[in-house]
Amino acid sequence: MWVLAYHEGFQATAKVFFKKNRKQFDQAITNVEELVDLLRLEPSLTIQQATMPKCYHNEGKGLFAADQSPPRRGVVEIRLYFYPDETTKTVHLIRMGKKDSQPRDIESCRPIVEEIRKSSRRE
Repeated sequence: MWVLAYHEGFQATAKVFFKKNRKQFDQAITNVEELVDLLRLEPSLTIQQATMPKCYHNEGKGLFAADQSPPRRGVVEIRLYFYPDETTKTVHLIRMGKKDSQPRDIESCRPIVEEIRKSSRRE
């Protein structure tokens, strides 16, 4: 069964958004929780099928982002970066960031995804 896991760096970035952008934080978390629920209910779904709704973005190399869809005017756009590991059935929450820091956030997440992949291969 699919589960959520929090990478050690996630809580530090999430804390900032929890305090300053609570509504967007809540919606992004809800979107990922709904993804996990869907994967639990429909085990035959692939990650690509489960992440079809517009709130999910494939950032390449196994990394995905969930936003706070539906977007609202004048609201800070945030991204919750996660890695769904199909081997261990774990959705790893890696970090949160703003839309304008997206390229830097993606680059900082990729080594973490690689680390998780290597770790799950050893298990």
